[in-house]
Amino acid sequence: MTSPSHSLAARLQAVLDELDTSPGFDERVMARVRMESDTLGAQEAAHAREIELQRHAAAKRRQSWLRWLQRAVTLDTIGVVVLAGLLVRTVGTAIAPQAAGFLRVNAPLILTAGGAVLALSPLAIQLARTRFSAAFA
Repeated sequence: MTSPSHSLAARLQAVLDELDTSPGFDERVMARVRMESDTLGAQEAAHAREIELQRHAAAKRRQSWLRWLQRAVTLDTIGVVVLAGLLVRTVGTAIAPQAAGFLRVNAPLILTAGGAVLALSPLAIQLARTRFSAAFA
């Protein structure tokens, strides 16, 4: 029968035979670690660039809306809106008694026509653009 130390030694020898103990082992391991580290670093840098591009695009969108708002909302436009509101209020109170019967009868027709105009407005804009671009082509 074999001794326990002999079988242990055989098993250890079988395990140790598979290990790489050749010269330059440390250099090969360090080169592989550096290569993997560079790969991970490049992936992290690419991910950071992608996040920065998304942040930059969102900032540009916000700035474009802000510029549009700054151009659109001026003292002139605020004055026009206030005057239009006063005009509608004044005219509305003056003709309210006469218009109530008319609106009650014709409200469905007016709402249907308004909905049709809103629904067809993108088509009209597209047709106007094609005709305008064809005129100058």
